[in-house]
Amino acid sequence: MHPRNSFDALRLLAALLVFHTHHYVLNGIHERNLPWIGTAYSGAGVGMFFAISGYLVTKSANRDPAIWSFLWKRALRIMPGLTVNILFTVALGACLTTLTLSEYLTSTVTHKYIYRNILIAFQEPFYELPGLFKDNPAYGVNGSLWTLPYEISFYFVVGLVFFCTRSLAIRAAAISLGLLTSFILMMTRIYFPETNFPFHIWNWIATRPLAAPGIMFFFGAATAMVSISKPLNSIIGPTVAICFFLLWGDTSIVSAYVALAAATILIGESKLFPLPKRLGDMSYGIYLYAFPIQQAFIQAIGTGHFLLSYALSLTATVALAAVSWRFVERPTLRLKGLRYRRYDAAAVPAE
Repeated sequence: MHPRNSFDALRLLAALLVFHTHHYVLNGIHERNLPWIGTAYSGAGVGMFFAISGYLVTKSANRDPAIWSFLWKRALRIMPGLTVNILFTVALGACLTTLTLSEYLTSTVTHKYIYRNILIAFQEPFYELPGLFKDNPAYGVNGSLWTLPYEISFYFVVGLVFFCTRSLAIRAAAISLGLLTSFILMMTRIYFPETNFPFHIWNWIATRPLAAPGIMFFFGAATAMVSISKPLNSIIGPTVAICFFLLWGDTSIVSAYVALAAATILIGESKLFPLPKRLGDMSYGIYLYAFPIQQAFIQAIGTGHFLLSYALSLTATVALAAVSWRFVERPTLRLKGLRYRRYDAAAVPAE
């Protein structure tokens, strides 16, 4: 955590924005988009997550570019919480499924849900469990998992860049190329919306939804690279100002994403909203548990009690997130100090 800055508070806000939008969608209700960014609250929340991730992960890689150490830290942040969440949703499904317990546990769909999502770094997430939430307005157990393959892919890109060269200029150029590619993909979405453009990377990373997360992540990463040698305020301030002047026209959504990413990093580095250290970082837990918990309450009490299901879902989600942080995420994050020392000496090849 970063108790002296505001990143924990922003991550918490981002998770709650995703929760907010999903509760509308899962109840079959259309939610209005944010007028200045042209996307739902969840879009802004996911974008904030990617901007923060790109910025902090790149700074971490710059401090310790050893590839195995870098990947170890990223795995510790993603996998323990995700694995427990997968097991939790399987157990929840066993209680709520319309199938018998034997049918549910022996179903190939259940098995597919477990192994596809545990191996999420190497394949597309799987969102179904047999006999679960079939009558809800929106079907699926945990739709929030769609972002994780993109996040992990970006980690691999940053790790590979820092592993391959010590040159700050080459690293910055590679990160900038990632940002430029994301911009091009977004422009393609804007100007050629009907084209059959989207292809897949590694067979499960679709390029069309890659655009917005890519802009946010690689803008954060590029900002981290530039901030190594220049004050952060001298970079972010003009960027935000320029983007707000460009929030009209066909490309306004691009400017909005960049402005959001820039503002997120600037506020995150400030001391405006520091959270108490004892609170922990519940954002990842909220992100993981909200969707299945919301689905469960909607199944239990129906769609006619929106505020009640909202309040119950939020309370249960925050409680589970606190448990996840206290007993799963925080203990495993303490293992970050374990290093693959035999690889460290050769982690960055000589130029």
